[in-house]
Amino acid sequence: MKRWKKAACGFAALGTVASLATPAGAATDVPNTNDDVSRVQISGSDTTYLVMQNLGKAYMESEGCVLNAVATVKPITPSTIPQQNRCAGATVPEGASGASQLSAVKTENYDHDVVINYFPQGSNAGRAQLCAQLPSADPLRLVGLQVIDIARSSSAPGSGFQCTGATLAPVAAVGTRILRFVAFAKDALTWVKWDTLAGGSDGVTDLTVQQIKDIWFNCSITTWNQVGGANSNPIIVWTMIAASGSRSTWDGFVGGNSTTCIPTAFKDGNLANGERVIREHFAQPIEAATNDPGAADEGNSISPFSVGLHNTQPALAQSSLLGNVNAIAPSEVNIVDGTFPFTRLLYNVYINAGPSPIAGDATRRFASMRNWSGPAQNEQLGWICKPLNSHAKPIEGDPGVGIATAGASFNYAGVVDNALRSTGFYPLTTDITLPRCTFTDYRTDAAAQVFVP
Repeated sequence: MKRWKKAACGFAALGTVASLATPAGAATDVPNTNDDVSRVQISGSDTTYLVMQNLGKAYMESEGCVLNAVATVKPITPSTIPQQNRCAGATVPEGASGASQLSAVKTENYDHDVVINYFPQGSNAGRAQLCAQLPSADPLRLVGLQVIDIARSSSAPGSGFQCTGATLAPVAAVGTRILRFVAFAKDALTWVKWDTLAGGSDGVTDLTVQQIKDIWFNCSITTWNQVGGANSNPIIVWTMIAASGSRSTWDGFVGGNSTTCIPTAFKDGNLANGERVIREHFAQPIEAATNDPGAADEGNSISPFSVGLHNTQPALAQSSLLGNVNAIAPSEVNIVDGTFPFTRLLYNVYINAGPSPIAGDATRRFASMRNWSGPAQNEQLGWICKPLNSHAKPIEGDPGVGIATAGASFNYAGVVDNALRSTGFYPLTTDITLPRCTFTDYRTDAAAQVFVP
């Protein structure tokens, strides 16, 4: 997992600290905020790690309240120390006489909350970590289990591990919870291959859905010439680790366990004898035959891959080539309109209801869907999900979509979409008046079922 090391290191120290409590009686200038810098801690998917890093960075860099300055009175006493990382108090009303450039922008990250993305372990692992959260008063909360607020997930409710009580003991101890799966972007999975002089995949650019099922699950297609390849070399099948949400999604696409057609010796977790169950969306082990010297010619290999990450992260894709499915290319148009057969949604998951701890306001301000009952739409939707026309833009010189706001130095309407597209993912809607997300609620007890919103 070398590819994430540099990005992850900057957040390691922050992750060990609990979220700041709200001081009693704290006043606030914006509904559903608390005038404090809070932490939103996120774990889970490899697929959405980069996009959530981008979204978190943009959110943290957005303008908001003026924070308390460092104490200047000497000697410093409890009465002279301002509460650091807190909003300084009532803000200058936007457009008021004498308003300075520090007038508060109230539509973005008003409290200057901090978003922390932990190193990816997979969607299923992230959801397990989320569901194992203990009540805030439990002494073990910060001892054996890192607090997280959101699980990144590249698979939908019902795909893979959903932390039912029978699966994870701590959930049974706290009772039924409702997970909210907030879909915020579109991606697709497809198969990749490599063109080499001796490889069997040369000439193969398209597979049908049935052929993909026969390669990964039915085991009835085992050589490249069966699908129009250059020769009768065996098809070397690779798939993703079980903790991955992309693995759960791919299993659903192929009709069952995608390790079925991989020989036992290559899926037993023993790297010494070759392993073809690897981290998702990472071509390097296949090209270098790191775990499996017998698969040294990658021209005989086939593996699932995220289309978005393949298109934007060449270090992950290496020399692999995306394949079509049913003669349909995994293009933006085909993914957005759902024509491509293996299109999927990407999610942020949080605990929406049930026993403590449920998602707090800081989590909801960043990533929620329909969390508050306020009359204004931007009070009901988190920053990622609210319509483009609910974001701030400068008062002068910006003809783009958004709310003209004193203190806004640039237009925030395009920030979310830019963060998605930079990692190859696509927004769910281009309508500037509509919420940018959808959601599904999922009960996490032993009788788990999907609820209709």
